[in-house]
Amino acid sequence: MMKKFLIAALFLLSMAIGIKSAHADNLQNIFLDYCNTDAKTLTYTLDTNVDTGICYSIFNNSSQTTTVKVNFVDGTFTNDKQFSQACWDEGRRNNFGQYVTGYQTLVTLWSGESKKQLAKLSYPQGKDGQYYGCITYTIADTNAGESNFAIVIRKAKFINVLVGHPENLTWAIALDDKPRDGYSNLSSNPRLRIYQDPTDNKYMVEVVVKNIWPVEENIVLTGITSNFLMYKETFTELRKILPWEQFIITRKLDTIPNYDLKVDIQLSHTWTIPGRPDIASKTLFLGETTHIYILNIITYATGIGLLLLLLILILLIKSAMRKRRPQDLSGTTIPATTK
Repeated sequence: MMKKFLIAALFLLSMAIGIKSAHADNLQNIFLDYCNTDAKTLTYTLDTNVDTGICYSIFNNSSQTTTVKVNFVDGTFTNDKQFSQACWDEGRRNNFGQYVTGYQTLVTLWSGESKKQLAKLSYPQGKDGQYYGCITYTIADTNAGESNFAIVIRKAKFINVLVGHPENLTWAIALDDKPRDGYSNLSSNPRLRIYQDPTDNKYMVEVVVKNIWPVEENIVLTGITSNFLMYKETFTELRKILPWEQFIITRKLDTIPNYDLKVDIQLSHTWTIPGRPDIASKTLFLGETTHIYILNIITYATGIGLLLLLLILILLIKSAMRKRRPQDLSGTTIPATTK
């Protein structure tokens, strides 16, 4: 009985692999191209409340009838040194995908058939900015129906959109002030989190940076830690932050009596608008400061040392004053008295 079950399972697995391979092979024979251009990326410059058409054609070069699923999703960039353009998953349609309408999501093509398609792109008032998007296409599982299909593999092309007048945007970078789970914040400023790492008892400084506007930014984050004992340390991090992206910057500090922590964020908006070289880049400065006082053995040792130093100084001053008194009295003239 077990042997029959294993044979059946292997048969079903091989069938699934065969179906997946067939779907993958089918997609290799499906071609989506933009109309009147061979470019893999479209770039639009448009105003708000204006309808713009996205024209593309789909060609089935396979030997069988194929149903293609078309979708418009938000674009992004890879988080590595190459910073290559990429696409979010099929459900991410917040910044670009939701503004593309009027297109056919499922397109059935006979063998050798080509169909021209048209989608409508329109951003509402107040959505000025730079947006990145993708048009993706996959093979739909027609056995599952149009409302429930399985995606095996997908291909994509990119679409970049400059909407309205981004140079007039009140764009901003924000520092998140939500508490971190599992750690108490030693800082009185919720935007600068300071907590103790239980693994080595070192203190961590954490800043959560997020871009709350649809404009890509280049930022420089500079942190300064110092105390009254002439201790000072600086650290710098440079990176690109995408529209609506959020990331965490952490820095491990040495154990010292107290900190005067300053974090300054410099933002430089460096993108250029096609045909508008007269528009200069923007720079925004955002700064936060906090003070924390840490009581530990170093704090007590430093305090005792300062008290001893102060006591020695007082004793030296008193000793110097005692030595000066006889000398001052010997030089004093006592007036004579008369009867």
